[in-house]
Amino acid sequence: MNDELLEQNKKFRSILDMSNIEARDFLLKGDSYCNLDLPIYIKFDNLLMNVHKYLENKRINSCYSNIKPREIENLNHV
Repeated sequence: MNDELLEQNKKFRSILDMSNIEARDFLLKGDSYCNLDLPIYIKFDNLLMNVHKYLENKRINSCYSNIKPREIENLNHV
């Protein structure tokens, strides 16, 4: 049993060992976030690609405002 786990862990690579390009490509794949067997119609690839395109040439601080989350009404679903 331990040999199986050891062999399985060899297949996985830490994101910390990846270059920035490899990590970005890994994180832009929808199946990088969940290992559950979701229905085939649940795909995150388009969302991730659209977010990537939106953020591609922006500075991160230009993507948020100075409004604190607690100041936004109806932010959380009850």
